[in-house]
Amino acid sequence: MSDLRRSEYPGLVGKTILRAQWSNDLDCCNLRIDFTDETHVSFSFSMTISKNAESSDVDGGDLNTHRRLVTLPARPKLKPLE
Repeated sequence: MSDLRRSEYPGLVGKTILRAQWSNDLDCCNLRIDFTDETHVSFSFSMTISKNAESSDVDGGDLNTHRRLVTLPARPKLKPLE
């Protein structure tokens, strides 16, 4: 898979999709597309998303006093009015 932010696959242009299959495994997700000309393409996605955040103190090399952090939505910087 390409590391580009956006990729195109010219070899797939004009093909007719017969079936699309999605599998959701523990360590990665896979998308397989079968075409009517008996070829297929597959993509593997590995995603890690953490929804929780916490803060801890370090005392003698050990973590303690876990505190859950409050999450706020990110807001874009606004330009001041002139």
